[in-house]
Amino acid sequence: MLIGDSHAAMLSKVVIEAANDLGANSVVFTKSNCKFILANHNLSKLNLALDCYLHNNQILEYLKFHHVDVLIISYDSAKTKDISNIFQNISLLQKYVKRTIFIGPIPEYNLATYLSFHPSADAREESKYISSHLAAFNTSYIDAYEIFCPNYICQNLIGMYYQDYGHLNVRGAEAMKASIKDTLNNPPRV
Repeated sequence: MLIGDSHAAMLSKVVIEAANDLGANSVVFTKSNCKFILANHNLSKLNLALDCYLHNNQILEYLKFHHVDVLIISYDSAKTKDISNIFQNISLLQKYVKRTIFIGPIPEYNLATYLSFHPSADAREESKYISSHLAAFNTSYIDAYEIFCPNYICQNLIGMYYQDYGHLNVRGAEAMKASIKDTLNNPPRV
């Protein structure tokens, strides 16, 4: 099952194909501009619209009543304030699913420069931080920076892999398919 915002939706086709290749069923439950955050506090503090809150609770209800082996989460998590929400959500969701996979932030381009760029040290550290802490939750992590920015040097991929500053086109999503399929096929070691 794939959940998240437009960053998950852009990967839905390759997640479905990867699941089919492995003989598994798939469900996609995404909503644009709606990060998967389970609000246990003030919605306005989380910058979460009511329809997004309701959507996320529908996902939670679905998980409570349906058997889901693998839950893949992807959303625009490139903001530091989202990191604690990631860990909190995964901790809560693990009572309903066997495995979780988190797809890390997609490198974003500054359209004003439109040239190849080097992600900031903050972006590199944030990705490493998320990856190392998800291990404690027995959650696999797919690092999009490793795919699109080997050695954290990103080439100008707009047009080739991107449809805008931070959303992949079909070819860009296809570039992630092998990593998604490999992660689905190889659970983390406990």
